[in-house]
Amino acid sequence: MDRSTVGFVVFVVSVFVGRAIANNAQQKLATEEKAVLLDSVSGLRIYSFGAMLALGIAASVRPKLGWLVVPVIAGMILISCVRVSRAALPRNYRRAYGFNCAICLAGIAAATAIVWW
Repeated sequence: MDRSTVGFVVFVVSVFVGRAIANNAQQKLATEEKAVLLDSVSGLRIYSFGAMLALGIAASVRPKLGWLVVPVIAGMILISCVRVSRAALPRNYRRAYGFNCAICLAGIAAATAIVWW
């Protein structure tokens, strides 16, 4: 198994574990709290899709720009974490979502280290 495959597997596992934790916490929210959560991150979906599309096009046209993918994904995760932490949600959910973000960022860092170093 080559290094890029191992890095990808590490990233996917970290995202899966983080999402499982966040999903478990989300199931405990009331309907009104779920609406607050959706309102707090709904604007990010369009921007994150646009950023990933632009990065995909840029990396395919100029492969040397591929390194930008890692900081952009990390930035999008941090922005969503900040938005959720500022929303009027229970402390347990905010803590679980922050843990989800930390796991995803650790997975990105580990995958980057495996692939490029």
